[in-house]
Amino acid sequence: MIDYMVVDIETVSIVFDNRKVVDYLIRRRFTPGLHPAFSKIVAIGTKTPNEPPIVFVNTDEKQLLGRFWTHLRDKEPRRIVTYNGYRFDIPFIMIRSYINGIQPQLDIDRNRWNMLNEESNHFDCLWALAGMNDEFANISLEVACLIFGIEVPNDYDILTGKDVERAYKRNDIEGIKRHCEYDIVLTEQLYLKLKDIAYPVRRPKPISQKQLDYIMELARQQGIELIPDDIKGWSSQQASKWIDQQTAVLKLWNSQKFSNRSYVKLIYSTPTLSSWGVTSSMATPQILGL
Repeated sequence: MIDYMVVDIETVSIVFDNRKVVDYLIRRRFTPGLHPAFSKIVAIGTKTPNEPPIVFVNTDEKQLLGRFWTHLRDKEPRRIVTYNGYRFDIPFIMIRSYINGIQPQLDIDRNRWNMLNEESNHFDCLWALAGMNDEFANISLEVACLIFGIEVPNDYDILTGKDVERAYKRNDIEGIKRHCEYDIVLTEQLYLKLKDIAYPVRRPKPISQKQLDYIMELARQQGIELIPDDIKGWSSQQASKWIDQQTAVLKLWNSQKFSNRSYVKLIYSTPTLSSWGVTSSMATPQILGL
């Protein structure tokens, strides 16, 4: 398993012979290259940490997608990194896979509002730079990199995303491949700038008054001396853990099997809760040999 994989795609319009489809596109004034129902993927670029970029290029889209999903499955990235991946690259890959009868090998998160949750496996640099806000206009990858002090190759704009269609028609596969390589390398550099600062600092939820009262009652029942002011510094999660442990001990203590309390020896071990700033008298009881 690897930490992340950068993904970028290049697409071109599909030329349809079906008159109904053509009429539909004309009536709706579709830009075919921007919709996965009316365009196809001609290149998929990937990059993993400390490895050179890999660009899959193929005029047979089904083979191209098959190679991409196999590569993704083999690498097992914890996170997919994109630039405009929530709105474009990832749903485009998914829909073109469906149309080609290919089963995706990874459920890539497409809920952009979920991006900053630690469990999300998709980080979209564009969405991060928009402040996760639809009100701000998108900025190009090139401009984003320049703002962050990332060097952009001098020949980067020789072939832009808008030029891919023309390059494909004149069979300039190398030009498309080079453009895709640039995109994934720049996206990776931008991600490395963002990844450690984009996630907000999450402070632990403090202990509730209900938890505090319950802890004091449990302590009283077990003869444990606790100072309320010290416990007020615990987080809600720490309080829940202590309550669960003490409740289990109390149930065992009161059970019929251990009704003879001489069989049970409670040892209060400081290391268990020392990281919480808990004194030895507050530590977690452990049931020893019977």
